[in-house]
Amino acid sequence: MRQYRSAPFLMVPARQHFVIYDLVPQGIAVLTVQHQVRGIESLIADLTPAFHAEVERLKRKT
Repeated sequence: MRQYRSAPFLMVPARQHFVIYDLVPQGIAVLTVQHQVRGIESLIADLTPAFHAEVERLKRKT
């Protein structure tokens, strides 16, 4: 999977979907699951501030 498409997060295909996730001290945080027909790059760009905030909250819970 071309990781630049989901940067700065990680992405893996799951059938007709993409699972967008990030690594946290406790393991992984699944940020969203989106259908592959969506414009994934623009969706991630739009949601990046919210994703960063959620990942930071999860990292503080260690």
